[in-house]
Amino acid sequence: MEGALACVVTDLHMPGMTGLELQAEIARRGWNLPLILVTAYPTNTVREQAEKGGAVAFFAKPVDPDGLLAAIEKAIG
Repeated sequence: MEGALACVVTDLHMPGMTGLELQAEIARRGWNLPLILVTAYPTNTVREQAEKGGAVAFFAKPVDPDGLLAAIEKAIG
């Protein structure tokens, strides 16, 4: 489908909704989208929550661009 999303890359802290809340909303809507979470405040708890919710990757800022691109390629490949 043209224009369809293939992958979501989101920050943990955003105005109005966290990345984990976005992940939960995507799941609630039944959308099968791989999600990559990025944060400047990585903790084991957040990583575990993201992985439990189905995140395909978790990155601490500053993000290595090559690592992020590799995770996106793996997610959509």
